[in-house]
Amino acid sequence: MDALILQSLLPGLAEELRGRPVTKVELVGRTGVLLRFGGSRRLLFLSAHPELSRVGLIGRPPPLGEPRPAPSALGEPLKRSRLVRVGQPAGERIAILEFENEEQRHTRPRLVVELIPRFANVILVGNEDRVLWTLRDFGGERGRTITSGQPYVSPESAPGRGLADVTEAILRERLDATPADAPFHRRIPRAWGGGAHGFLRAFEAAGADVPTLLLHLAEAAARPVPSLVRTGDGELFLVPADPGDVPGLESTRDADPHVTVDRWYREREREEATDSLATDLRRVLVRRRGRAAKALQQIESRLADSGRAEELRASAELLAAHQGQLRRGMNRVRLPRFDGSGDVEIALDPKLDAAANVEAMFKKSRRAARGLDELLAQKSIQETELEDVDRGLAALETDPAPEALRALAAEFAPSLLSAKPTRTVATKPEAERHPSLPEGFQPRVYDLPGGWVVWVGRNARQNDELSHRRASNKDLWFHARGAQGSHTVLRMNSGKGEPPKEILEMTASIAAFHSKARNSRLVPVSYCEKRYVRKPRGAPAGTASIMREKVLMVEPKEPAGA
Repeated sequence: MDALILQSLLPGLAEELRGRPVTKVELVGRTGVLLRFGGSRRLLFLSAHPELSRVGLIGRPPPLGEPRPAPSALGEPLKRSRLVRVGQPAGERIAILEFENEEQRHTRPRLVVELIPRFANVILVGNEDRVLWTLRDFGGERGRTITSGQPYVSPESAPGRGLADVTEAILRERLDATPADAPFHRRIPRAWGGGAHGFLRAFEAAGADVPTLLLHLAEAAARPVPSLVRTGDGELFLVPADPGDVPGLESTRDADPHVTVDRWYREREREEATDSLATDLRRVLVRRRGRAAKALQQIESRLADSGRAEELRASAELLAAHQGQLRRGMNRVRLPRFDGSGDVEIALDPKLDAAANVEAMFKKSRRAARGLDELLAQKSIQETELEDVDRGLAALETDPAPEALRALAAEFAPSLLSAKPTRTVATKPEAERHPSLPEGFQPRVYDLPGGWVVWVGRNARQNDELSHRRASNKDLWFHARGAQGSHTVLRMNSGKGEPPKEILEMTASIAAFHSKARNSRLVPVSYCEKRYVRKPRGAPAGTASIMREKVLMVEPKEPAGA
């Protein structure tokens, strides 16, 4: 946003909001801050988008996604604070909003909105002139550091004159000092109109008397009112005052400059949101395709081994009987068969020691012995996943309309359409602890119908604690097969009798939902009694091996009623 456009908006902003308390602070998209004020029907929107930064009053949230709660570092100092002053350093693309609240630690917080292209930012500064919160962290860019806890340093003033400083003598001097054949908008300082809202280029393209118009605008710059100007080819420009009758230009004007500015930006923000959604969706689909292709490759390998179960088990038993001959770093070993019919050469993993190679061979033989029908079912699932993902990628290549793009996102990645929660380091107070949880243990907890309780680990360390220290031997342990994910435990002492099939399927769906396979249509989930879950010696946190497993094919989701 140009400094003159900002200058035209701030008086109306101050008139409407001065003395009103902040009732709600929210974030919108990746670079927007939304403030709601008591007694005002309009919202204050502050955008730090690198190319579409702005400040202004708007009637409804911008088309950048659903508003979500602001982090406490931003919301707490501003909540119930009253706006007392709105300022702008002369000629700068900076708005300063000063607040007052005697009940807060920071009694005079201020929001600094820097509308500098590429480096736009929204910064909350406290009483000690230190940054309390910043929308975008900058470490040394433009010669200064902007990050929480550091002193706030104002950006250097932009070189050049503002439009209000233009006189006929200065203009003539400037024009005489530059080549006459250069485009007019390149013969004057950028601050005079050659920036993002280059109205001078529109005047020049229309064949207007640009110097005369520039002087006219300079005279009106003390109290400019933006106009939305449309050129013959439909391009829009914001001009800081009524340009008068300009041949080839159609000028429209709103009674309120905030309406004009919001209309201009909203159209571009809608395009930006669409482009961003398409980029994020393509990234999700490419990742899903990679996972499905990798899983399919592993299934094909297991299918190739499915007829070698007996051979692999015999090799595993040979290795177990001759562990003393195995050394880490060996690629293969030749051992005599038990029946004396000769020797057999067995491939080894040089990264593993003797015991680990034996365990790996037994595991391979067990996998090979598993049902062929299950492998074929998993292969069909992954092939269907590849077909679906390829269909989605092909649809993206056609540059779909916004409605069609949102329909694609709803089908393949609905999380992209929902508001992303603000990260917080706050923990639950003890009074809110779930009654099934021991002290000092805070996994996710799901209450299922019938009184059944499910615990879900949040990270590798908590998975370890859940599976190997907190769960009882009779509890049922769930994990998505072939995918990284949370350890999930159905507490057997929480319900009555044996859990019904629907409870097992709900728990498996929760385990699939908290795994890297959560975007697949169907996910195979292994489960067994917790007493059959082991952690291999020396394995990293979150690692587990299981025996006597059963498998459920479920849709990854948080079940209704949970």
